[in-house]
Amino acid sequence: MVCPNCGNENFLEAKFCIVCGREGCEGCMEQIFNFLVVGRGVFDWWICSEECFNSFIGKLVAAVPPQAINLNDYHGDPRFPLPESKVYQIFYDAVVHLVRNVDESLAFGFRIVNREKLLNSELMKRFRIQLHIRQAENLERAGRYEDASRIYELYGMYEKAGQLRQMQKQVVVKQTVVSVDLNNLLQQIRDGGIVALYRCPRCGGNLKIDKETTIESLKVCPYCGSNIKAMDLTEFLRTALS
Repeated sequence: MVCPNCGNENFLEAKFCIVCGREGCEGCMEQIFNFLVVGRGVFDWWICSEECFNSFIGKLVAAVPPQAINLNDYHGDPRFPLPESKVYQIFYDAVVHLVRNVDESLAFGFRIVNREKLLNSELMKRFRIQLHIRQAENLERAGRYEDASRIYELYGMYEKAGQLRQMQKQVVVKQTVVSVDLNNLLQQIRDGGIVALYRCPRCGGNLKIDKETTIESLKVCPYCGSNIKAMDLTEFLRTALS
């Protein structure tokens, strides 16, 4: 029996690439991992090339739902934006999703064989990196530019990290300008003996703004506890003083 992929004559069983279906042997194919299905035995998945390997990782990442990567998991260390236990659970769920696509019945009684070997494998290493980058993307969407840039920088995405740090500087400058404007407007309220009522956009509660009001007292609505945007207050006071 000759391997149709590499010509090896000394092999016992043909292997098939889980991505493209190419036939080969254990000499020219790479086993990515194997799993046990209760009552069905052990199944192993093989990959024939680097291209298919990357494609498989892409399929795994695509199977991860957005809610699986939570911003609360990030605690400031770019090397570990997701706990290892969380990474493995996400990987497991993604694999089960792919297994169902191959054969629905395989997803019942499914268990990955040799978890420790898998955790240290090239497959898990690359999958983990992709999840970390997804976490950086989520942090970026949330406006946490410095946190996101630290993760991007760790993986050599220096241009992306630099762009976010520039955006962070612009945010800081803008916040400073708004803060200065708000202080000036409050001073005009005090000097003019004016009383204004700001309506909370969330609950509709009226916040009294007069000579006793400070910026600190305007940060949070006393009725519903929601944060009040300094930009909204600035625009309101400009209108009230015009």
